[in-house]
Amino acid sequence: MSWIAPYIPIVLEAVLVIGIVFIGFKIYKKFRLSKK
Repeated sequence: MSWIAPYIPIVLEAVLVIGIVFIGFKIYKKFRLSKK
């Protein structure tokens, strides 16, 4: 289990970035649809 410890911050950062991109993409799609 100790071998995974150094990767925890990298995994958390990746999840955070993916979440931000996903939310941003959803907002962008909604904004584009409402503009038309």
